[in-house]
Amino acid sequence: MKILINDDFMKYLKANDYKKVVLTRGKTRCVYMFTAQEWKKLEDKFTGAFKNSEELLQKFNDMFFKNVLTRDLAKNKFQEIPIPKDLEEWSGIGKKAVVICFKDRVEFWPSKTYPKGRTKDAVVIQVDVKD
Repeated sequence: MKILINDDFMKYLKANDYKKVVLTRGKTRCVYMFTAQEWKKLEDKFTGAFKNSEELLQKFNDMFFKNVLTRDLAKNKFQEIPIPKDLEEWSGIGKKAVVICFKDRVEFWPSKTYPKGRTKDAVVIQVDVKD
């Protein structure tokens, strides 16, 4: 599956330095996308937070870091974002998706189930999806 990048989404990505990105499972049924820099901050933060509990760190890693994938959006000229099969199945994204752009991340949601109440301080963009 690939998220097609339309003009509005491309402007957001370029304006916010989304060239090299990291994709992973969201806390709920969505896919998160971070810039490489923001991802590094998260890794450092959570590794430090769980340093006293190997068990908690392992559980967190299994949930959040297990299906991590990096992409170079500049390489494909910001045309599309390939989403791996396991993240596609996790999120339930179909032919249409909603992109919610927050300050520190982008979230990809199925168009029917995105959390409308959480989008107050975010840019929301409808995008098409192809197989």
